[in-house]
Amino acid sequence: MLALTNFDPGTVSADFQRIQSMSAGSFASQAQRFFASSIGKELSAAGAASRGRIVALDVQWVNGSQASVFAVVSQTYLNDRVKAPIVDTLRLVIGLRDTSGNWLVSSVQVLQQPVSAAG
Repeated sequence: MLALTNFDPGTVSADFQRIQSMSAGSFASQAQRFFASSIGKELSAAGAASRGRIVALDVQWVNGSQASVFAVVSQTYLNDRVKAPIVDTLRLVIGLRDTSGNWLVSSVQVLQQPVSAAG
């Protein structure tokens, strides 16, 4: 789950590939489109980096090969335009799908984006 909020400017491509390898369903399609865009190059050029730390994690439900998890993640990020790292909070609902014993991310719903990103 932390792969969604952990990346560095020099490893953005590998970080994106790691996220895609943990994706299924609609999230896999969304991730493919997002990562195929110029965002990776832009993050790298801006010296962007992010670190996430799980503050709270709650399994909402499990039904066979499907599950839903509520997560609160403390995210620290920076880029060339900020003087100091910014710490913020994400609240997410993560949909999971069991595929042959591996739970993959099938959906991500952001309930609260970082306040500083709201502009």
